[in-house]
Amino acid sequence: MASRVLGNVVLYHYPLTRSTRVAWILHELGIPFDKVKTNPMTGETRTKDFLEKNPNHAVPVLEFEHQGKKHTMIESGAMVCFLADLPDIDVRLAPDAKQIVQRAEYLQMIFHACSWQDMILWNIRMHSTLLPTEMRDESTVMFNKQKWKDEVEPQIVNRLRRNKYILGSNFTAADIVCAYNIIWSKSYGLSDHSEIKRYLKEIKARPAFQAAYADKGEF
Repeated sequence: MASRVLGNVVLYHYPLTRSTRVAWILHELGIPFDKVKTNPMTGETRTKDFLEKNPNHAVPVLEFEHQGKKHTMIESGAMVCFLADLPDIDVRLAPDAKQIVQRAEYLQMIFHACSWQDMILWNIRMHSTLLPTEMRDESTVMFNKQKWKDEVEPQIVNRLRRNKYILGSNFTAADIVCAYNIIWSKSYGLSDHSEIKRYLKEIKARPAFQAAYADKGEF
């Protein structure tokens, strides 16, 4: 269902980047939005107009109207949490604040994905493809791949041995950020455990996932 709280939702997005997390949750919640394809690799995030939206020259940027005023957000994890907590959406993808233990675990996994996991994967990407050749460090790539294998993947696998999803039997916004990162890690030859394969098969069957990743060929 469309949100009555938000109006004129616009997502500045580039395929397979972390803006995909935001497109995914918007599709899960049934919130209509316009998508503006913005390529960070060709300077489109460094124009004067874009830098006024996000001085960090990155996607995603989320714009929306509330009570007649336009607002902007620039962090994908914050956007996912914000959208999951909207009060007028029937689909619940986050534990209520009154569910103290469940909420604590939910926030822990959201922030783990958007900080610790992101840091590891971003270092791999920077030193594999993004930095000028003379600045790349293969030892940084290998160190962070091993860090994912030794520290992150076992935590995910242990959760998936106990549960269908990251937090239990129900799909939540934590699955959006964690599954996105797992898929990202697989592009580096990581996360090949059978429990993860089972989990991703479940995740990829979701219509909202398929809608969010429909443009992956344009990366």
